[in-house]
Amino acid sequence: MKGLKMHNCKLWDNCDISFDCAAFEGNPYDIRLWGIFSSPGMGNLRIPGFYDGEGKWIIRFMPPDAGQWDFITESDITALHGLKGTVAVEQDSRGNRGRIIARPDNPQYLMWENGDTYFLLGFEADWLGLIDFSKECGEDIPHARQLIDEIAEQGFNHVVMNVIANDITWEGKLGRNSPYDFSNPPLWPFGGTNDNPRYDELNPVFFRKLDKVVMHLREKGVICHLMIYVWNKKVAWPAQNSPQDTRYFDYVLARYMGFSNIVWDISKEALTYGYCGSDYIKSKCLRVRELDAYRHLLTVHEKKFCETHPDLVDIISAQDWRTGLHESMSLLYKTYAGKPVYNIEHGGYEASPFLVFTGDYEVPVTCLERNYLCAFAGVYSTYYWQGCSWNIVCYEPSALPIERRPCFDLYKKFYDFFTRFPFHEYAPVPETAYSSNGYIMRSGNDRLLLFKKREAHCVHIYNMKDFSSATVEWFNPLTGEYHTPELIPLESFTVLRSPWKDQFSIAIIKLNP
Repeated sequence: MKGLKMHNCKLWDNCDISFDCAAFEGNPYDIRLWGIFSSPGMGNLRIPGFYDGEGKWIIRFMPPDAGQWDFITESDITALHGLKGTVAVEQDSRGNRGRIIARPDNPQYLMWENGDTYFLLGFEADWLGLIDFSKECGEDIPHARQLIDEIAEQGFNHVVMNVIANDITWEGKLGRNSPYDFSNPPLWPFGGTNDNPRYDELNPVFFRKLDKVVMHLREKGVICHLMIYVWNKKVAWPAQNSPQDTRYFDYVLARYMGFSNIVWDISKEALTYGYCGSDYIKSKCLRVRELDAYRHLLTVHEKKFCETHPDLVDIISAQDWRTGLHESMSLLYKTYAGKPVYNIEHGGYEASPFLVFTGDYEVPVTCLERNYLCAFAGVYSTYYWQGCSWNIVCYEPSALPIERRPCFDLYKKFYDFFTRFPFHEYAPVPETAYSSNGYIMRSGNDRLLLFKKREAHCVHIYNMKDFSSATVEWFNPLTGEYHTPELIPLESFTVLRSPWKDQFSIAIIKLNP
């Protein structure tokens, strides 16, 4: 047996199996290294390795099942070929719940791999992996850790971020040259710099920092929705389909598929800026399917592409700012009954002390309302705060004066509501099926959630002929308050009045025989 290696690992953790070999010829980022892992009853997993610089090679293995896994390597380098070893995998008692997957009983909703409920509450932080490159940070990620800790505490469990971003292409008036301005990061994925790139090289130092960010997200129970490309952030990308482009893409896949909390996204706004065509994005989707043995969920932040190629993605992603948000999201929900739908951008960018980009909506309550409109259409959504979403990253929002802090607490209430009333148990119903206005979600035969619009004085419900009464409890999304439940006799046209007349609110309805 050649070079036996013994490792211990926890279920769904990343087990980095490293090899030292400084004697090789050619570009190390082009040298083939694979680990073939096998376990009784689980078959084989073929995992690509990657070069981590300074003569170090890594195969990052994420065990999908407990027990013993044996492996053998394949490589172009004789010294790395035919190495054998064993990984002993124990159950994880620290809270790692595996990947997120589509629910087997209803694939329009998501769950953790261990069976726990997962209500996706997204948070946009394009630059999250790029804010700890200063000398003061050393090898640590203090800024990213602080921001991750703060948002995770508020229920955000899905961070949308780029592998690399350089600068915004619009003006962005406030925050420039402040301690929170992370434009033009000093490190990037390739050799050289963004201004003077050396594409035949990759930069392991850059990726080691990104590793730590992804790992800390996992430790806090947060999914890393990793956008591999972005076209409008002044990144000097290598030519499409060039060897340098393929090398970068494959390296990202090899390095991050070993983390359980990954969701792949080929590109932010993939077809919006005319940089590439559908065939290019399609080829990248197929490459993910070819290399990723773990089958992490895959999407493309481009509604048109997802609608044209639903067979290539696991999540239908959209960017929809329209006034009729609920209606357009409801249509996607109905059209793609076998897949989750995720509106990554709904046009609501909550205001901050840093004016970066306003979108169409910036008032906190309006932004919150648009997230609820998505939820009542059966789809997931993302929160944007102008102080974190792009190049200006206020990584310590709790340090701001209270009147200038983001309204994270509103989303903790949002998350808690759809935990108390599990999102996956409710399905949207046609707008006019049961109510005169607003929106309804139904669970089983006798449970309803009714969204009352802010402009509505009251809501009338009907088509309840099989029930004699209803127990109605109102929820205030702004305060988290639940009003005392009331027993109301049902008539052919029953009026419901919210205790909070001038804002949107939700009625929790239990129908009684």
